[in-house]
Amino acid sequence: MIDDPVASQQREKVTRLVFCTGKIYYDLAAHRAPHVALVRIEELYPWPGNQIAQVVDLYPAIEEVVWAQEEPKNQGAWSYASPRLRMSTGNALLTRYVGRPDRASPAEGYAEAHKKDQERIIAEVSAPMPQLPGAKRRSVAVKT
Repeated sequence: MIDDPVASQQREKVTRLVFCTGKIYYDLAAHRAPHVALVRIEELYPWPGNQIAQVVDLYPAIEEVVWAQEEPKNQGAWSYASPRLRMSTGNALLTRYVGRPDRASPAEGYAEAHKKDQERIIAEVSAPMPQLPGAKRRSVAVKT
């Protein structure tokens, strides 16, 4: 697992922690927002639960955890990672998926459609934090 080399310089400004694998990291890193930290998981098994928990603890202002992937929801690592990610990050944090919807085929079929969907994924990962009704914010301990 590789922590974000840019966001780790200003951890207190990060409100969204994004976990991903593979090539999508580079697409996301090229459009990085200051409130987003990108963490690469290079090995899914064995699940790096303790390492994920340690990274979460390093970012005191996190309000949301995101799993981003470019594969369709039912074909990438999300179904494997989802319960493990929730367990590793704690139930107090909102955990959500950003990527393509469930599909019967792994490919878009058209290059232009793939490009538009990829741009949507990148924009959603980088977008400002949504204020979801009923969502709890993580309490941050204040040092005195």
